[in-house]
Amino acid sequence: MKRRHILWIGLFLYVASFFLIAVVNLEPFRFGIRGYSCANSTLLAPWDEDARRLGWMRFKDPEYIPMLISGWINPAFLIALAFASSVRFHRVFSILRTVLIVMFPFCWVVFRYEDLRPREGHFVWIVGMLLALFSKELAARVSSSRAAAQGLALI
Repeated sequence: MKRRHILWIGLFLYVASFFLIAVVNLEPFRFGIRGYSCANSTLLAPWDEDARRLGWMRFKDPEYIPMLISGWINPAFLIALAFASSVRFHRVFSILRTVLIVMFPFCWVVFRYEDLRPREGHFVWIVGMLLALFSKELAARVSSSRAAAQGLALI
């Protein structure tokens, strides 16, 4: 499988995840929240004037930093993809890719504080990003596995 095929599959899953149920709110009643709503909430909540005025999102709150970092995952992913195809910025891409992986658990901290449970959209979102970010390595591994299998077939 070629790198661009893996990349496009990853991007398709990433985009599709925004339309799936990403989390379920358990209190006061059970309802699902779609990925695009989660992305919008985490991106805007730390900067929202009404939230700060009402006092539910303050810097001293334990979920403020995880919410802030979770909101930056999608923009950081898109920036990393911009650097992915450039040989000149391979080091920057590698650093951004590592930073993104480290950012994932901050979502889970927000889930804990907001009493949310991840659903299929959250997992498809992560898998899509990982496929896109590691498409080159996955393609190399698939082609080397195929070469090894063909070599064994010749014996």
